[in-house]
Amino acid sequence: MSESSSLFLKGVFAGAAIGGAITLMHKPTRDQFVRQGIALKDKTAVYIENPSLLTEEIKEQIDKARAVVQDAKDDIDFINEKINELKETTPQVLQMIEETKERFLTDK
Repeated sequence: MSESSSLFLKGVFAGAAIGGAITLMHKPTRDQFVRQGIALKDKTAVYIENPSLLTEEIKEQIDKARAVVQDAKDDIDFINEKINELKETTPQVLQMIEETKERFLTDK
C-alpha cells in the first residue's frame, strides 16, 4: 500500500473515531446506543441458546423477499400485457378515427 493511501485510511479512521466520540456526547444518542447494544446482546444470547430460531427467522425473511419479488414480477407481467393490448388496439382505433373523419368530410 502506498504512503498516501495509508495516510488517507488513517485520516478516515481518525475522522470516524472523532465523529463517533462527538456523537456520544449527546445524551439521548448515547442512551439509544446503550439500549441498542443491550438489545443486540440479548438477541445474540437467544440465538446462541436456540439457533433454530435464527434459522426460522432467516427462512421467513427469505419467504417474504420471494413474495415481494413475485408480486413485482406479476405487476410487470400485467403492465406488459396492457402495453401489448394497447399496441394492438391503437392502430385499430386510429383507423376508426380516420374512417370517421373521412365519412364526415365526404358527407358535407
